[in-house]
Amino acid sequence: MLSPGKYHEYVPRDMLGNLEYRKALLTRAENDEKFQQGVLEMCKVDILFWINSFVFQVNPNKNEVGPFITWPFQERALLDDRKLLWWTQNKEDGCIEKSRDMGATWLYLITDEWLRRFHDYHDSLLVSKSAAAVDGPSHQRLFGKLRF
Repeated sequence: MLSPGKYHEYVPRDMLGNLEYRKALLTRAENDEKFQQGVLEMCKVDILFWINSFVFQVNPNKNEVGPFITWPFQERALLDDRKLLWWTQNKEDGCIEKSRDMGATWLYLITDEWLRRFHDYHDSLLVSKSAAAVDGPSHQRLFGKLRF
């Protein structure tokens, strides 16, 4: 079952604290294989830990790069019963109402990437309104976001 661990509860959600945490985590893991293995397992069992500790995003509208730090509504969209991870686990279609700058597209893509990295036999399909919206050199395209 895809259910979150509780490791994410120890990851700071403020920008400066989060960046310092990420740096300390990478520094600690640099030459410690056992620690690296432990962190990989934490990432596998807790998607929020992985997102808030390792994932970065780009905002092409503001020309900014920064850590992806989840907001409570994003965590609910991901983890609540009959939401994103539930749909994936139960092979169900789903829909989340969204508006611009809420990170919904990023959240879908990040979830897909997490499943491919840490769980066997994940298969997915990305679609959008046009082929150009799916792939191209821009970070505004679905594959552009994944490549980033």
